[in-house]
Amino acid sequence: MLANKIAVVTGSWKGIGAGIAFELAKSGADICVNYCGLPTSAIEVVNQIRYTYR
Repeated sequence: MLANKIAVVTGSWKGIGAGIAFELAKSGADICVNYCGLPTSAIEVVNQIRYTYR
């Protein structure tokens, strides 16, 4: 449904933002994970998306 689309989700390193990023990835979008906190949390979200939805 969202194949070949790019989604930039602000605050996607935790909570609701991460949930939105997961759902968009599940629908086929490429995700840009944005964070302003711990980079390790953002990396965890990226890895979960990469290995779950790709």
